[in-house]
Amino acid sequence: MGFIKHTGPHTGNFTVLDNKYLWDKRLSLEAKGLLSRILSLPDDWRFSLEGLTRMCLEGRDAVKSALRELEKAGYAVTRTYRDSNGRFASDYQFYETGTDGRDRDQGGEGTCRKTDAVSPRR
Repeated sequence: MGFIKHTGPHTGNFTVLDNKYLWDKRLSLEAKGLLSRILSLPDDWRFSLEGLTRMCLEGRDAVKSALRELEKAGYAVTRTYRDSNGRFASDYQFYETGTDGRDRDQGGEGTCRKTDAVSPRR
């Protein structure tokens, strides 16, 4: 039989997360922390590498490294393309559950919690 652990009454400003990625040994603490931070943001948050870096103590290279870890394990998908002005832009999708290397379009499991990212708007 399972149990539920509460640390106190939650009346707002909290996030419910799937434990799978927290126990995934493929991910560093840094990658787990970044994913937790991302999943705690509102669904309409607009992401960019610069915006993610501003939310963290770590620098741009550390955030990029954590994003690569998340992508490799299937917790993030990044699509880079040229926008209508010919500039490079990226779209991000973040998942609570990894795909273990399977392509999500080919039946990989997971629920998308966050998508979008061209520039930070908040």
